Amino acid sequence: MLAYPIPSLRCINSSNPSSRPGTFKSRLQKQKSSFQQDKCYNNYLECRLLGRGFEGIIGEFQRMTAKRFSSIGPGDLLVAPPNQLSPPFDRALVVICMHDSNGSLGFVINRKKDFDLGSLIACDCPRQGVYFGGPVEENSLACLHQHSSFVQGAIPFTDELSFNLDVGAVLGALRDEIIQPWQVRFLMGYAGWASGQLEAELKAGWWFVTRGNKELVFHPKSNILWRTVLRKMGGEYALVANFPDDPMLN
Repeated sequence: MLAYPIPSLRCINSSNPSSRPGTFKSRLQKQKSSFQQDKCYNNYLECRLLGRGFEGIIGEFQRMTAKRFSSIGPGDLLVAPPNQLSPPFDRALVVICMHDSNGSLGFVINRKKDFDLGSLIACDCPRQGVYFGGPVEENSLACLHQHSSFVQGAIPFTDELSFNLDVGAVLGALRDEIIQPWQVRFLMGYAGWASGQLEAELKAGWWFVTRGNKELVFHPKSNILWRTVLRKMGGEYALVANFPDDPMLN
């Protein structure tokens, strides 16, 4: 993935090499190749999950992606199929905040960190959770929050959701009770795509697409959110939700 440029994203520490998209892209290509060649994994999907045909995992996910995808836009939710992408996108949920001819930008919403906001910055809400937002500029901080015109710096991408690069303004809105703690996500890093790149990944079957909403974005149990979304999508997507972490051990 390539970084959709956000020069104003506040950087805490830019020394982390994991934020370089080229490193992730090479890992992703290697992982994709290994799964394409893994006939045992393909047969598992066909026989155990769907019980039909000999399309293989890539072809099956391409079909399932095409079934739900006609266009992509802000507020849509990308759902990573199981074992299709290498970390950090395996079983990730990404809410799209910007999508135009220049590229796309979004945030992962189901990867909670094992530390709180107070360990990063001095604030009035030190117990507020922090989430991994994506592999680009991973040591920078941004926010998703319920949209309010009273929050300075809010950039709405749906009628009910905004993203915000002004962390101080969001902290002030929390302090003044303009928004509540459960209506905010603090995220480190973001996910970005160059022009046309996300569409190519969708055609390749690397993502399912559904519509996001504030209930999903601010879901209190991020560890089960991936399965929750797939079950809400229904049908064969609900079957995918039960896919084991390691199909070779099942």
